[in-house]
Amino acid sequence: MEKYARFLRAVLPSKYKIYRFFTDKEYARRYNIKEFPDGEFVAQYIKCIEVQERTVLYQHLTELKEYVLRAMGGFEIDGWKLRTPVTVD
Repeated sequence: MEKYARFLRAVLPSKYKIYRFFTDKEYARRYNIKEFPDGEFVAQYIKCIEVQERTVLYQHLTELKEYVLRAMGGFEIDGWKLRTPVTVD
């Protein structure tokens, strides 16, 4: 959450007040905090917090993780390339 906010150059309140920040527009206005720039992320984050069932929570968390990775430019574990030649003795 914090890394994604930093990536978007967004300011967040303390981690204990994030849910209220995302759900209560008056709270953000009162403390003069700009609205979080990614509404889709906010919607998915709230779904993760409000869900009660573990299997559904896991599914929502996986979707949120994939969304954030795509938004930050993607991550492919098999995309690594060596720049120096490798020798095997």
